[in-house]
Amino acid sequence: MYTLHLLGSVAVEGPRGLLTGYPAQPRQLALIALLSTAGASGCTRDKLGFYLWPEVAQHSARHSLADAIYRLRQALGTEAVSGAGFALRLNPDVVRSDVESFLSALEDGDDERAVAAYRGPFLEGFHLGGSAEFERWRETEAHRLAARFELALETLAERAGMAHNPRAAARWWARASAHDRFNTRFALSLAGSLCEAGDRGNALLALRKHADLLRNELRMEVPEDVARLMSDLRVGGRRGRRPRSHTVT
Repeated sequence: MYTLHLLGSVAVEGPRGLLTGYPAQPRQLALIALLSTAGASGCTRDKLGFYLWPEVAQHSARHSLADAIYRLRQALGTEAVSGAGFALRLNPDVVRSDVESFLSALEDGDDERAVAAYRGPFLEGFHLGGSAEFERWRETEAHRLAARFELALETLAERAGMAHNPRAAARWWARASAHDRFNTRFALSLAGSLCEAGDRGNALLALRKHADLLRNELRMEVPEDVARLMSDLRVGGRRGRRPRSHTVT
């Protein structure tokens, strides 16, 4: 069994640790990533050639792909990649990916397990030189998976809030805010949960950090609802009273 790490750092891990050499080369990793995200339906040879060797003629791309698949089977086993007609697919009994684990957990409704499987953006820091087509595909997949991760975090935070567990809600909102640092709604939700938990100091600190981020990196004015809650927290801290309730819609 091999594990393909695509969320965060990119690598193939086997029984004896991370694979090096040919399986770790950029084009080979790109090929495995394409096959892994294609699922049971697989990916056509022409599509793989288009993404991986866009600069060469189709017959040359097919030859390069055949050689790459041959060498991949040498590294991972003859059953690692199966072919049916014009499509190729990874054998999940031989190679599993963290993307598969992430999506499977979401399908099972286990948002916490899904969040644990998401170790970072899809193919973070990985680039395949000479293929703008692959780069566009990578960006699209990264946005799609990041959006699902973000939704899972929101679901967990809101679920904790409805269960009257503001500390747990604050932990999930903190994860969401770290994922999307410029999202004011996340920052306000984090501050609101911290206030409910009686932690006005960290609520104010979270809002200050968000306000500084907007001012310094986006050159934006602090949103009115952020400024208002910060003022309430400062006044409440001086007078020893709770801030006015803040509902984020």
